[in-house]
Amino acid sequence: MVVTRSTAAERRQRQTTVTAVPGLRPGPVPRRREALLLSGGLAVVLLGLLLVYLAVTRPLADVPAKLASGEIQNLNALDSSEKLLPLLDFYDSAEERTFVAETIWRRLHESPAPNVGELAKIRVPASEIGANRQLTGLR
Repeated sequence: MVVTRSTAAERRQRQTTVTAVPGLRPGPVPRRREALLLSGGLAVVLLGLLLVYLAVTRPLADVPAKLASGEIQNLNALDSSEKLLPLLDFYDSAEERTFVAETIWRRLHESPAPNVGELAKIRVPASEIGANRQLTGLR
């Protein structure tokens, strides 16, 4: 069993040791380690927020140049489905690219899309795909 050899008054005296720092009021010993760790944690969090900000804003810097070159398209400013064809080159056949471009253009022609996530909401009936024999990859 541990035996305490100090009195409560001695412990209280130890906790309120006066600091010898000029310009500071006398009081309890400052918690230097905790303050240092808190400052370090704050610095890490702020650095993380800065890195996230830089990662998010950097790709947006060259949007006007990519729009001018046609590398990306403003979906709400499309005047025909042919402008989407170069962007759909991941489809193997030209018929599939044309079908998907027409479907996207029809949806965008109904009402403007608030964001690119609207493309995920486009649905095509299976009967429409099944009726077109050239759409083998979409089946």
